[in-house]
Amino acid sequence: MTPEEVETIARGLYYLASRDGIDPREVEMIREFLAEAGSDIQISDIESSKDDFDPREAAQVFETTNMRRVFLRAAIAL
Repeated sequence: MTPEEVETIARGLYYLASRDGIDPREVEMIREFLAEAGSDIQISDIESSKDDFDPREAAQVFETTNMRRVFLRAAIAL
């Protein structure tokens, strides 16, 4: 995954989690994803921009059907 894809997935997951109140387990899952992806992005970076997530932007970042599926599967797991 590219750094942009990793960031978009993390931002999208945080956005979804924040719609119904964020559970600490959701935050931990996103934190683990960022760590496993080797990202330097911190949860605090995402928290400050949680309302900036735009699904249309994500559709442009995820250029392949496979990447879109990865995001949807992560969202379901969340």
